[in-house]
Amino acid sequence: MSIITLTHGDKEYELTYTRETARMMQMNGFDIQEIRSKPNVMIPLLFRGAFFARHKDVKTKVTDEIYDQINDRTGLISELIGMYQECIDSLFDEPESGNVSWKKC
Repeated sequence: MSIITLTHGDKEYELTYTRETARMMQMNGFDIQEIRSKPNVMIPLLFRGAFFARHKDVKTKVTDEIYDQINDRTGLISELIGMYQECIDSLFDEPESGNVSWKKC
């Protein structure tokens, strides 16, 4: 799991995604495929979603304020997209010591 650390004022935030936060984002309308066609909706959801894993109580007003002050937004969004995709891809990873088998009947 990748993490981005950012500092706003005297507060430090760790941005990341988990399967739970990715599921919550999708349930709230986030669709990575629509990042280019609906940037005004998807980019804020992507950014806010990165706070959910470790900073659930941060208000939207605060995340908007932080985003408005960030330099290199293109680079940040690119990193967040990669981190989100990493999280989704982990659903297909094979476990190191899986002991559950399945078969089609």
